[in-house]
Amino acid sequence: MNESYVAHISKTSSVVPLPSFDTLCLPDTPGGDNVVLLTSSRVLSLWSKKLRLEWDLPFTTVQGVTVEDTGIRFAHKAGKDHDRFVFVPDKSAQSWFFGEVAAVVKAYNLRRRMDN
Repeated sequence: MNESYVAHISKTSSVVPLPSFDTLCLPDTPGGDNVVLLTSSRVLSLWSKKLRLEWDLPFTTVQGVTVEDTGIRFAHKAGKDHDRFVFVPDKSAQSWFFGEVAAVVKAYNLRRRMDN
């Protein structure tokens, strides 16, 4: 793989699939160990204790990234049914992680334009 670790957000949480379109991480759930990992080309949600991948979202499939009241939404090109939501209620952590995502997406888009 040609990618590099950039940042992660880790919290004691559980991930609950919502009926319509995304995933919600609920904080402070006993036994939870969800980590959202940002690399140079994708964002992943995984369970660290079992090393189980919850979801993997390559930037090639991302339409846009937005900050919402309680977290960060990754809009999928295939539509809302494929969107991912990272629950980050702490505004400071939310702002930091969104800044990391924004910088990576900007660099990713620049690399893609240069390759074409």
